[in-house]
Amino acid sequence: MTPLDPGTKTQILDVAERLFAEQGFAATSLRALTAAAGVNLAAVNYHFGTKEALLVAVFERRLRPLNERRLAGVDALMREADAAGRAPSLEGLLDTLFRPVLEMAGEPGGDSCAKLFARVHLETEAEALESMFLAQFCAVRDRIMPALLRALPDLPEHELIWRLHFAIGALAHTMQSTIRLQWLARGKAMTTDREATLRRLVGFCAAGMRAPASKEDR
Repeated sequence: MTPLDPGTKTQILDVAERLFAEQGFAATSLRALTAAAGVNLAAVNYHFGTKEALLVAVFERRLRPLNERRLAGVDALMREADAAGRAPSLEGLLDTLFRPVLEMAGEPGGDSCAKLFARVHLETEAEALESMFLAQFCAVRDRIMPALLRALPDLPEHELIWRLHFAIGALAHTMQSTIRLQWLARGKAMTTDREATLRRLVGFCAAGMRAPASKEDR
């Protein structure tokens, strides 16, 4: 494959996603990446320019369609709420936020992608990497916060920010592994299919977000 071959770019992205997930961003050299992808350094430079730009491209390839689904879902819920003259469904908003992520994990390469997202928080240069990662979610943040405030009108905005932070943490934890779940179950069979997981996660987070704020947190 030549640098101009469109298949080259996809091959580099596939290999970069896998190696960054397995070894971490800092530990993955461009030499190792190009060898695994069967391309030369010129191909990486041509398509991406830098290793950091390659990581951003890996994020964008997965997150752009995921976030487009989220935005479309929030917009649909808001239109439905406006037409009915009511607040949007909290469970609907959380489902819209969580479902695309759980579905992505079941797609080809989704396991590597989930591992990569978890690694973002563990790297030595975590702050710089997380900034690149979080930049992908600005539009979703700006769209879902007003919707959640309408769904929870009695909750102060600063308290909603905390609770959304906790909800996103629950999603990230759920995505990482089921090993801890099986350990807690002590050998009992646990249903871990996507719909059951999503139902439990949405119900848990919705209950926490609806809890009355204490006087200290108002």
